[in-house]
Amino acid sequence: MSSVFIFSGTSEGRELAEKLSEYCVALDVFVATEYGEQVMDENPYVDVHVGRLNEPQIEALILDKNPAFIIDATHPHAKIVSDNIKKACTKLNLTNRYIRVLRNVDSIFSNKYKNVRVVNSYDEALRILNETDGNILLTTGVKELNKFASIETLRNRIISRILPGVESINLAMECGLKPKQIIAMEGPFSKELNIAILNQYSIKTLVTKNSGKRGGFLEKIEAAESAGISTIVVDIDSESIGVSIDEAINTVVDKPVKSIDLVGTSVCNKAYLTIDVLAVIENADIIIGAKRICDFGREINNTAEWIYEYRAKEVADIISKTKHRRVAVLFSGDTGFFSGAKAVYDELTKNGECNVVIHPAVSSISYFASKIGKQYSNAPVASLHANNCDYMKLFNENGSLFCICSGKSDVEGVIQNTKYQKDICLYIGKDLGSSHEEIIICKNGNYPGELTDGLYVFALFKTQ
Repeated sequence: MSSVFIFSGTSEGRELAEKLSEYCVALDVFVATEYGEQVMDENPYVDVHVGRLNEPQIEALILDKNPAFIIDATHPHAKIVSDNIKKACTKLNLTNRYIRVLRNVDSIFSNKYKNVRVVNSYDEALRILNETDGNILLTTGVKELNKFASIETLRNRIISRILPGVESINLAMECGLKPKQIIAMEGPFSKELNIAILNQYSIKTLVTKNSGKRGGFLEKIEAAESAGISTIVVDIDSESIGVSIDEAINTVVDKPVKSIDLVGTSVCNKAYLTIDVLAVIENADIIIGAKRICDFGREINNTAEWIYEYRAKEVADIISKTKHRRVAVLFSGDTGFFSGAKAVYDELTKNGECNVVIHPAVSSISYFASKIGKQYSNAPVASLHANNCDYMKLFNENGSLFCICSGKSDVEGVIQNTKYQKDICLYIGKDLGSSHEEIIICKNGNYPGELTDGLYVFALFKTQ
């Protein structure tokens, strides 16, 4: 599926991006301000773009990326940007891809609340305010602030509640407001917090837009009623044609899309897993991998379905048949170094599967190097795990070597190849990261006795 555009300016836009990303839909999310970017959670499926766009710019973006859908989730009062989106779609003959997501805007009648007065324009709101006394709490947003602050008789009475972004605060200051007149907070707010603010600032009149339940609109109205103050509601005609978040998702996602994560588990010790890897394992619906690794993963997530399998074709077959949406395939060590992740990735993507994400981890070599106090900057790194490698040639050419083993027989082989060479120091790591981890240092002919079964790595260094 090609990218989906979301023009976001509401909590609906953020929620829509979060939910669509769970279906592995690639999203380009457009927000007007840096604050809009900051409130978006980091997500590998979401690319956030900051800046206000006019109609030609929107048209150019659509032509460049050819999105599968263009979703307008801007604020119901953001008429200009919404109109620009619709004009661009109409001009490009893409109205069939346009989706308008509406928030639940409430109809307000002055007989429902005794202190509420509904107006259909800002000019009417200003006329009424000029007939009042006392402090005014403006919650209409920073874009409309200058309409009120430009009137000298109102400016010093205004307390403006705006979003806590640098751009919003600077605009409020440019409108002539002093710092004590600015409340920079992110909502929506509870009725109790609204009452506290009204009392703290000795507010006599609240001015708000009819911004719907998600905008904390009713909580503001009810707080003002409880405080016994007047409310002016600017209820500019809102759109009535649009869809809900769930309806938008159903339109975009015509079938459940699996999220397939190939996960490196390092040395199977939680302390060495990245936050990203932990989150993937914790949220997986089904986890696939070799028994030892799956059993480790079960310590993190014991509610998922578990299947012991590591062979690429068999793993791909399991994934194609499962009805689970979040699939995690676990691999030991790092996914980028002689890992089974490559074979599984190739198997999954050969038929066009595009929802595979690889999550790297701390490699056993990196872990081992830290344990023996060595660096591998100039040392070749090799693997004997199901792989033929002339490790002694590599060592002799470079004077150092790190190597992953298939088992104890590989280590026994390197002992035989080096035990009579006094200028070599052999470091052996067994079951790294586990409670029975062993680090064995062999030099000057001092070599261990019989080795037991386990997972091994080794390093060779020339002695000085």
